[in-house]
Amino acid sequence: MSLPALESTPDYLEHLQSHIIYYLKKESPAEKTLYNIIANAKGAYPLDVLYILKKEGITYIEDKQAYLVKDKVALLHLSKTVSSNRMFSDPHPADYDWRFDASTASFIVNHSIKNLGKCDGEIALLGAKTLYPLLINKGYPAKLYIKSSSLIKELKDAGFEHGLIEADLLNPIKESLKVFSAVIADPPWYNEFYEAFMLRSSELLHIGGKLYLSVLPELTRPSAKEDRARIIELASSMGLVFIDELEGELSYETPRFEYNSLIANGVFCANWRKGDLWVFKKENEIDYFIKQWPVDENEQWVEFTIGNKKIKLREKKEMAFKAFEFYPADPKGFTFSFVSRRSPLRKMIDLWTSDNIALRIDNLPLVELYLKNLEKGCTISEVSSMLDQDINVSSYEKNRLLELIKIIVTGQIQ
Repeated sequence: MSLPALESTPDYLEHLQSHIIYYLKKESPAEKTLYNIIANAKGAYPLDVLYILKKEGITYIEDKQAYLVKDKVALLHLSKTVSSNRMFSDPHPADYDWRFDASTASFIVNHSIKNLGKCDGEIALLGAKTLYPLLINKGYPAKLYIKSSSLIKELKDAGFEHGLIEADLLNPIKESLKVFSAVIADPPWYNEFYEAFMLRSSELLHIGGKLYLSVLPELTRPSAKEDRARIIELASSMGLVFIDELEGELSYETPRFEYNSLIANGVFCANWRKGDLWVFKKENEIDYFIKQWPVDENEQWVEFTIGNKKIKLREKKEMAFKAFEFYPADPKGFTFSFVSRRSPLRKMIDLWTSDNIALRIDNLPLVELYLKNLEKGCTISEVSSMLDQDINVSSYEKNRLLELIKIIVTGQIQ
């Protein structure tokens, strides 16, 4: 716990320190829990908050919501007890997938529809997949635009059929333009996604329609204040006028991958992440041309779903005859210690699970073959039998591949 998180600059840490000290001066002793300090740190990562607390010798109260993990047994136990929404497969870090908690989802839906009659136009959801069932069940017409075909399939499997549109929102939408009364957008908190999601929102809204946008708090990362200012500038250039801000109103479930990342760094903290809700009104039609964002070759993946787990296998050319082996992508161990895309180690990952196990792999085609079998429903025992019959796989490779499969299926490191 002696070091701050990745790329936390001295100026940023100074601002965070000032905020924490100011916050603690206002609170009663009973409120000075580790969880409350983290949850009220304007988006700062828990490791940065703990760095400040330790550096300044600030005492705090540990409780069941946030505490330091002191031994490996506790770490493994906590890793097993994380729950998730059963309608959807587990969030994956490569998808930047953080989801609203239940109370926030209900709040956003009620807040956005309170001035809408049921015939006053549809609501578009950009990325906010957990809001779709709530709106449909309340009788409001809604369309969900989302890149993930697997999430659309999961909604259809749950009985939802209409208004599910597979769309990469970095690219233009060619239908249903200028017809929506409200758009609720929850983009990944990076500049290109904000620009794209806001432009798509402006294209979908009719004049007078409202955009409800999740916004990163000002201490989320060193550039957060500048990023927030840029959102206001982008809105103006897209015909959107800022009309309201609800600071810290959005709460996110801590996904399994982030639980495990924090636990690997020695801290347990549940549902700490907050976001601001900004509201814009569309007042003008303005032509805005978005630049073509370059494709990041390091973020091209083949996805597999095994039970509720998602496994991503990197797309890259590799000779299939290379001997199979796997290694941790992070020098600290099999659990990836810092999931932000700012981490230079992300490019080292060949296989990444929604449990946040990140590996380098020799012979990706072999792994892909057996992941396909697992996705089809094969058991570990059946895969073992297949490997026994595969004359191209050595006994050592078979044992290592079975070890890998057990790690993927259980989420536990042997």
